[in-house]
Amino acid sequence: MKKIKKIMLTTFLVAFAFVFAACGINVSRFEGSLSERRINVFVGEIDGVKVQAITGQREEPFILDGKATGMQDFTLITIEPDEFMGTVEFSYRVVIGENEFRGEMVPHPFGRTYSTNINHLSEVEDMTLYLQRGDGEEKQIILKSVLTEDMIDYYKALSIAANRLEKQIDNMTQNGVLYAEIFVRLMANPVDNTGGFYWYVAFLTPEGNMYAALIHPVSMEIVAVRD
Repeated sequence: MKKIKKIMLTTFLVAFAFVFAACGINVSRFEGSLSERRINVFVGEIDGVKVQAITGQREEPFILDGKATGMQDFTLITIEPDEFMGTVEFSYRVVIGENEFRGEMVPHPFGRTYSTNINHLSEVEDMTLYLQRGDGEEKQIILKSVLTEDMIDYYKALSIAANRLEKQIDNMTQNGVLYAEIFVRLMANPVDNTGGFYWYVAFLTPEGNMYAALIHPVSMEIVAVRD
């Protein structure tokens, strides 16, 4: 009898999971509406220089107009020296898997950082950056991914946000077409000073209306919503 009850319970749970999944939004139909898919962040530091690399795919040029026009691979590397002087030059080479890229870091016109953009999607766990300040010694920095095994990926984050914003998505949809562009970004914790990263998912209409959700990557809790 216990065995039969166990089988019945298992059958019920499977059926319930199937029904629940069927009621959710099929986010695969949003692939053509993505204008940015920021899937990973890498961080490192050496001798007072903080380094961050963001990778994924995004529009080029990136325009906030509520329309998605296709995406290109990118890896954006940003360095923040402990002392910023715009006249100081930084050159780099970075090894990402079996690929190597090199060039010059460009100073930000308003911030205290330098950056470079590479047309490459970095699907690795870490990358090695060799950084040279002026004619100084080249220094090696290992940039490690912030993603862990217990964190959800961008696709799951998009699914969670889409189900939370289902009514708004219905209003943005006409004849099965979503009239909005979507951003999915793994970003530094904007909530408090405890550190960590969150998934940010936003829908922007051509009229400028934005609906968004901020999702904890482990608990999958929506910690903030704009609806």
